[in-house]
Amino acid sequence: MSAEGLSIAVAESQHIEGILQLYLQAYGTSYPLKFGTDREVMADAITSNSFFWPIMVDDNTGKVVGSCIFELDLTHRIGKLSGVVVHPDYRKQNIASDLIAYGCSLFLEQETSEEYIQLNSIYTTTRTVSLGPQLMCLKNKFIPLGIFPNAHKLEEYETVTLLGRYRNGILERRTPITSVPEKIMKILKIQDKNLGVQTEYTPYQLKAHESITSKPLQFEVIHAPNYVKHLFEHKQLTEYERFYPFHEPNTLIVSADGQLEVFAYMNKKDRYMVIISLSQPLYTLKGCFERLLFQLESIGVSYIELMIGCEHSASIQMVLDANFQPSAVYPAMKVDDDHCQDFVFLSRSLYPLDFRKIKLNADFHPYLKQYMELWKEMNLDSLEVFDGTY
Repeated sequence: MSAEGLSIAVAESQHIEGILQLYLQAYGTSYPLKFGTDREVMADAITSNSFFWPIMVDDNTGKVVGSCIFELDLTHRIGKLSGVVVHPDYRKQNIASDLIAYGCSLFLEQETSEEYIQLNSIYTTTRTVSLGPQLMCLKNKFIPLGIFPNAHKLEEYETVTLLGRYRNGILERRTPITSVPEKIMKILKIQDKNLGVQTEYTPYQLKAHESITSKPLQFEVIHAPNYVKHLFEHKQLTEYERFYPFHEPNTLIVSADGQLEVFAYMNKKDRYMVIISLSQPLYTLKGCFERLLFQLESIGVSYIELMIGCEHSASIQMVLDANFQPSAVYPAMKVDDDHCQDFVFLSRSLYPLDFRKIKLNADFHPYLKQYMELWKEMNLDSLEVFDGTY
């Protein structure tokens, strides 16, 4: 229920100027998303079936005083909540929470209609410079799924949280994975606690054919968004290999001998990279993955992230061996008729971690704690000191 004198509407073209003013009032000129700064992008989103844009309007003045955006992946039935903003003069009236509840109700609690399709889940990320966004999402039945340390560079490198909300019955369809690499057991147990389930995990033992040592490779990086997107679309890839909702590749990383192609999304501004797809299974790249990371660092990448289906233990182990760490788990992210697939997110920051200024709700503290403990184990506990005698 919206506050008196305020009403929810769906954004139309005549609201664009008001939305632009809203983001300017709330964030000044520093807002990073084009949805609040670029008229053409906003107009396309408003008329697209891939977006749902609820706004809060002051009934007396017609002023747009609140906004949030739901991006819709209709193929995989996943939504992404972003761009939540409230006018500074209208805060503490539950505007943002009401807008989020309105969108989630339409896509997660109602039946498919001509206007609205059923989604299986909606996820969002929040900054950690304050507690407000985390609390707002938790209030709206979002489940904490993890954190992404040093993921984005705004004024400084920032950690963000990951949260998800599900349609009733989706999580109950999951088939738990019980044999997993030991280093992801702790984050899976945190996830289980948040979901109210209990799973007995056993350490995964690599099979002989999964421990492949590759020769060192040299890589070339091509950042050409239109060309890379076109090339990716025409590749003969499986649905799993293409699956990375709301990310389109704009960068191609290819080995000098042409045997390995890596499709990635790179944001040069905040030095962020997501690896979307590779032409070879990850477990086959042992021995050359570090070389790839070194070359990415040399072109300015400071954060690298990828997600792997939890059943692909050999590939997860190889990435862990390259000093990536599990930072989030998205249960039932990919939902087919007979299978709900969980994904683990693994990330590696190539810039020194600094958690001194972050503000985390207690629900996210276990994710940060397991990340720090594993970081210490990987980077400090393995340190060998010699006394000079032989």
